[in-house]
Amino acid sequence: MNKIKSRHIGILIVLLAMLFDGGYAKATPISSSTYNFSYYYYNKDHLGNNREVVNSGGTVQQVTNYYPFGTPYTDPNAVMGSNVQQYKYNGKELVTMHGLNTYDYGARQYDPILCRWDRVDPLCEKKYWQSPYTYGQNNPIIFVDPDGKDDYYTSSGQFLFHDQEETDRIFIRNTYSEGMSKIAPTAWQVIDTPIENMVLSAKAYSNIFTNVLSQMEGEDKVDNLYNNMVSVGVTFCDEDVKSIYNSPVLREDVNAVGGREDNSIKVTAKVNYGGYGDNRYMFSTVSNIQNLLGVHEYKGHGVLGWGSAKGNHHDVYMLQMNHPTWNRTTQKFKDSIIDSSKQY
Repeated sequence: MNKIKSRHIGILIVLLAMLFDGGYAKATPISSSTYNFSYYYYNKDHLGNNREVVNSGGTVQQVTNYYPFGTPYTDPNAVMGSNVQQYKYNGKELVTMHGLNTYDYGARQYDPILCRWDRVDPLCEKKYWQSPYTYGQNNPIIFVDPDGKDDYYTSSGQFLFHDQEETDRIFIRNTYSEGMSKIAPTAWQVIDTPIENMVLSAKAYSNIFTNVLSQMEGEDKVDNLYNNMVSVGVTFCDEDVKSIYNSPVLREDVNAVGGREDNSIKVTAKVNYGGYGDNRYMFSTVSNIQNLLGVHEYKGHGVLGWGSAKGNHHDVYMLQMNHPTWNRTTQKFKDSIIDSSKQY
């Protein structure tokens, strides 16, 4: 998403910068209507924090290191150019006006000193076992809050609801624990578990993945799946097949496979848990699933018919990385796809 930053001087509007995904263009006026632009780029860590800002020549302009909950280091040996730009923790803007020093997440402001939001979660009744001011379930090493919504499913893959959180993560709701909590609530009851921390049946994963792909519209619409479902294989340590559904095509060290099958398109997701090859993080958000299964496998390999046999597998990766869903995928997902693309 591109944004424009400006300031008013009397009735004159002065352009300061144009923001784009991955950096910004700093504007220098040379006349009342003409600007020169200098381009700067972010180097991010696995949580999406802007750790460095470099100019178009590769020279580092800003270095920011953070405590786990987002407070920037003040040690002069660990920072550089702290005032160069203010988009920092999770890529959010640090608002210093009036000494606030909070991060702007849109719906709420986050205080990294207190490690709390400035107001309650509007849907806090859905997570009454934790404070409505809690950031990232008190685990900022694993959880971040990008823009979007969360989706909730049962352990059988039945869709329950969207909430209004600032993520598009997928949770599995334990409906039994939910029911028991209404009768005899206890602090230890776990009602919602991130899908990447679960092991479900192949059919349950298929129900979830198929539902996620059904949300894609327009030229990205997924409406010709083999047997109208995503095929899934669940494996342990990439070798022991635990369950399969809808005749999946399973290949070693491959997260997903797509291609034509008769008059339809078969998309296979291989969910592997245990060991070094645990890939459940690849399917942790709506954007991850749509980008991998919907764009890469269904559209790239299926609809367009691109692939290794035609020598244009690299084009499938370019299609995937230039799709709007790419910007909202997790950093770990991006790193995996970028590494895989280097083979082609």
